[in-house]
Amino acid sequence: MKSIFSSLTAFLMVAVDLVIFWILPMPSVTGKGVATADDPIYLTAHRGVNAQAPENTLPAFRLAIEKGFYSAETDVHLTKDGVWVVSHNSNIKKWYNGNVEIEDATYEELLKYHVKGGHGLLKYGKLQIPTLEEYLDLFVGTECRPQIEIKSRGSDYKGIDALIQSVHDKGLGKQALVISFDLGQLQYIRSIDPDMELWYLCDKITQKEIDEAKSIGGNVWLSCDWEANTVETMQTAVDAGIPVSMWTVDSIKDAKMLYEAGFRYMETDRLAP
Repeated sequence: MKSIFSSLTAFLMVAVDLVIFWILPMPSVTGKGVATADDPIYLTAHRGVNAQAPENTLPAFRLAIEKGFYSAETDVHLTKDGVWVVSHNSNIKKWYNGNVEIEDATYEELLKYHVKGGHGLLKYGKLQIPTLEEYLDLFVGTECRPQIEIKSRGSDYKGIDALIQSVHDKGLGKQALVISFDLGQLQYIRSIDPDMELWYLCDKITQKEIDEAKSIGGNVWLSCDWEANTVETMQTAVDAGIPVSMWTVDSIKDAKMLYEAGFRYMETDRLAP
């Protein structure tokens, strides 16, 4: 019985992926007439193209580059032995066949586990947790921008110097952008790198978020939850001299509304350029 159930599960996974890849392709904002080549929407692939590959894996990021996304967002945590690895959650149990807090494990210990779910899993086989270095390597020589969300928190800003140095060592200092909900982290990065583009993550934009973004220094954006805002609240930041990006825009209808309101930078799980 267990063998039959496993076979049925595997068949259903293949069927779902076939639908995603061939019957229901990701709708293109340009193909649907929302944006033009001369005035595009700059789409960020949220955790890579997670509609066609497991999120936050190297195949998902490669797809973002191949499909012409403006950037590919990822999340990073610091291991016990000081290695930045790619994962949205601090514990790997949601997507990997293990139950481990990243900060309590060494990088070698994390390599014992493999991705257990996500679109395209059967196509890509066993996938291990990527390092920040592996993620960055994909973008060298491309136009796609690595977008790195720092998930690890702490007032000592452990590992941030090494993270920024890794970006520069790859020659990506002007191409990469770093994002965080932690104001102090971004202020610290600005103190060690006066030029890197930084995005301050927030839910609803108020005057407080605008003032905090300005406190970081130049070349800073606000990246907000667009559903928690109105066109007016987002425009308030723009009028104050702070550019705005937004997450997560997953329908052509919503992308069209935001585009017509004058916004061009959107993060997505479902749309294609």
